[in-house]
Amino acid sequence: MEIVCLPLTLRQLSHELRTPLTGILGLARLLEELPLTAEQKSYVQGIINESDKLVQLANDLLQAKRLTGQAGIGNHEHMGC
Repeated sequence: MEIVCLPLTLRQLSHELRTPLTGILGLARLLEELPLTAEQKSYVQGIINESDKLVQLANDLLQAKRLTGQAGIGNHEHMGC
């Protein structure tokens, strides 16, 4: 398996994750306001909960980058890039 080295920083990755997740959360919260069955409400709440977890993960990645001063994902020199 070939390792592909991408010049993607944690900040960019965090942004790329958070942008669509924010849209998903916004739409799910709008959907939550509609008259839904209990089962449908449960599904929407699941979407919101899991999306919130992913947003938190993206925030944690960004915070880890700030704390470590890491410029990119992984050590490109170590990977032979």
